Amino acid sequence: MALLKGDPKTAIWKLSGPLVVSMLLLSAFNIVDAIWVSGLGEEALAAVGLAFPLYMIMVGCGEGLGVGVGTAIARRIGRNDQRGANGVAAQGLILAALLAVVFTVSMVLFSENIFGLFGDGEAATLASVYTKIIFGASAIVFFSELAYGVLKGEGDTRRVMEVIIAAEVINFILDPLLIYGAGMGVAGAAWATVISLIAEFLVMVYWFVVRKDTYVTLSFKRTPVRWPVISEIIKVSIPNTLGCSLISAVVIVINAILSTIAGDTAIAVYTSGWRVVTFVLVPLFALSSAVMMVAGAAIGAKLYQKLEEVFRYAVRLGVGIGALLSATVFVFAPQITLIFTYSEACAGIAPEIVTFLRTVCIFFPAVPLGVLAGAFFMASGRGIASLTVTSLGVGMVSCLAYLLGDVMGFGVTGVWWGIVVGEVVGNAIGFLWMRHELGTLAVRAEEQEYAAPSGCSSNARGTAASHQQSDL
Repeated sequence: MALLKGDPKTAIWKLSGPLVVSMLLLSAFNIVDAIWVSGLGEEALAAVGLAFPLYMIMVGCGEGLGVGVGTAIARRIGRNDQRGANGVAAQGLILAALLAVVFTVSMVLFSENIFGLFGDGEAATLASVYTKIIFGASAIVFFSELAYGVLKGEGDTRRVMEVIIAAEVINFILDPLLIYGAGMGVAGAAWATVISLIAEFLVMVYWFVVRKDTYVTLSFKRTPVRWPVISEIIKVSIPNTLGCSLISAVVIVINAILSTIAGDTAIAVYTSGWRVVTFVLVPLFALSSAVMMVAGAAIGAKLYQKLEEVFRYAVRLGVGIGALLSATVFVFAPQITLIFTYSEACAGIAPEIVTFLRTVCIFFPAVPLGVLAGAFFMASGRGIASLTVTSLGVGMVSCLAYLLGDVMGFGVTGVWWGIVVGEVVGNAIGFLWMRHELGTLAVRAEEQEYAAPSGCSSNARGTAASHQQSDL
């Protein structure tokens, strides 16, 4: 808790470190599945690729709830309101239960119809089997993501890292045992993930229910619905969930484009390469998550000059990291590609994955501009604005990939460049909007500083301003 209120640079570094590890491991769940499944052939690899966006929609729903709860808790920590933070967590439990019921039923019923859009080939059939098993554990995913959100909101990202490390180790061990040892194939990869998620959930239950040593209490006792708190959570969680869903939806759209112009091989190339992209960009997403909580505490305390400092530092750091990641992927693309093409069954697509990685890595330095803009709007409780930033990028990527790849006839190369241009332009627009909003807040802070009584110290002026300024 004290970390969120201290020096912003220190807080960003200390929060980002465990988050980088945690998010890398979360991304590794699907990558590990793909690595082991690739030994079964291109159809199995494409199947896991087709299932990936739906899996990410499920995770995105849970993460959206966690972000809504976490940012609301961070703002209350900024106001020294522990009771209010506990109330937010309680309302989050109600939403998690509702989400679990709705999502599980709907996704199990309609997953076959969704994969039917990609034809009746073996990849679509295997993808349906994989997702039905995964979606059976959706309730566990939602409650775990809620717990993550509570821990992040109070600045305890180390615990998040520890439990995810344990879950990933279990998944990594079980994948080959179930896929090959038990002869379960693609279904074995799904069961390995589910078992690891159950272990992760049980650790969370132990921390919150048995040990009870967290700053925020996550109680499973009956609690009345508090509509103002529910509203505050969903104003952030629903747009965040929709944003994650849109990101997953664009993967589905591009899969459909590739299915039309090139077939299962192009889908295997794209989904394998895109897993690498999402994995490599994790440090930037972890940075934005850390910034979101630090900014939330600053907004709760109405320290808008500190907020400006947070984002100036984060943007410089993020662009530098993005450039380094871009150069690394470009240079080591052939070596990275080996993790998906080690088997004879998939070796033929290695050159195409290398080409994909060396093209799309161009947009990496632009990513922090957009994700930090989204973090700013989420921290201030403006979920619709964050969703708008995401929608701009997703819309441009989809349209340009279709235009260059299909309409203009450039094929898969046109799709790759459509992704690059769409990402750069969309993120740049989001960044410019964030800069405008930060400038507005800076003007307000200066006006209140000027309006404070002249005999007050600077700290007293800040306190007076905080009582006058309304919540964002």
